[in-house]
Order: sequence, then structure tokens, then C-alpha cells
Amino acid sequence: MRSKELIGKLIGLARATEGNEHLIRESLFTLIRASLSQDIDDKELIKLCDEEKKYLVPDCFSCMCPCGRTSDYDIEELEEESGVGRDLRVIILNELFNQKSVDNNLLLKALYSVGANYWEKEELIPILRELTNGQIIVKPTIYQEIRRINSILEKEDFIISFPS
Repeated sequence: MRSKELIGKLIGLARATEGNEHLIRESLFTLIRASLSQDIDDKELIKLCDEEKKYLVPDCFSCMCPCGRTSDYDIEELEEESGVGRDLRVIILNELFNQKSVDNNLLLKALYSVGANYWEKEELIPILRELTNGQIIVKPTIYQEIRRINSILEKEDFIISFPS
């Protein structure tokens, strides 16, 4: 998994696309996909995330009264939370790093959802379903989260596989 700083930057970058869809260019998706793989150093990717965000929301970097809408996400917030929403966001984030190909819109929506602490299961379940096609293969990194919300996922007709 990537550094907390890079993950926070990616979520901030996804936030910056909201309302700026007309400015999105292919380099944004290339950058996000490179960040989800392990091919490029985190420091280089962090620099590229900042450059891409400056292109999308240049005024946010010099704003005297920042609103936080496009801020980088502090992944510590996710780690300190509890509840179903938190567990779903952890699973979504983990699935992003395990997917080989994800539609561009879903890529942004999934990253955005991880930083949306106020989203409930009703908003998160459809994203997880779209990301996994309703099938989750449990890996050690999300074992505890799956165990805690297994009954919710089963009610939503997810197929959950615990590898032996």
C-alpha cells in the first residue's frame, strides 16, 4: 500500500475534480493509475498530484480563507473512526489498490468516497458493488473490516470469499 500522504493527495485530487469536470485531462487518470500501482516513487507522485491539482483549482493554492473542499485528506481520520461507514471506506480503498482496471468515473467516485466521512452505507454500498461487481475476495488487510460488517454485505447480496 502507498504512503498515507500520497493516498491523502489522491483523495484531495478527486475532490478537486468536483465542479471542474471540463478541466479533467487524461494525465489525471494516468497519474492516479500510476499511484495505485507500485511502479513509481511516492515522492514523485506526490509532486505530480500537487501539479495536477494546481491545474484544476489554481485559486485554492493562494486562497486566504481555504474552505477545505479540495484539501488533501488526512488518512488518520479514517484510521481513528469506527462504524460501518468507516469499514466500507477501508474496503473501497483496498479494492482500488487491488483492481487491475477501473472505469475513470468510478476511479474518481471511489477515491472521493473514501474521504467523505459523512457518507453513510447507502452511498457507499453502490460504489463498492460497482467496484467489485458484488464479489469480494477477503485479503488480510481488510479481514477485520469484512468480519465486522459481513452481515450487512450479505444482506446486500455480496459474495464474500475467505481464501484458505
